[in-house]
Amino acid sequence: MECFIRSCFQQICDTVMFCDEKSAACSHAKDILKLLLNCDILREEPRLM
Repeated sequence: MECFIRSCFQQICDTVMFCDEKSAACSHAKDILKLLLNCDILREEPRLM
C-alpha cells in the first residue's frame, strides 16, 4: 500500500508540475493533491508519503 500511495503521489505531482495551468487535468490533480495533503491518515503515518 505504501508503494501505491507514493507512486500515485509522484504521478499527481508530475501532473501539476508539467501540465498546462489552465487544463482540467491540472485542476483535478491539484484538488487530489490538496485532498491527500489534508488526509488525517497520512498525517499520522508520514512514512506513507
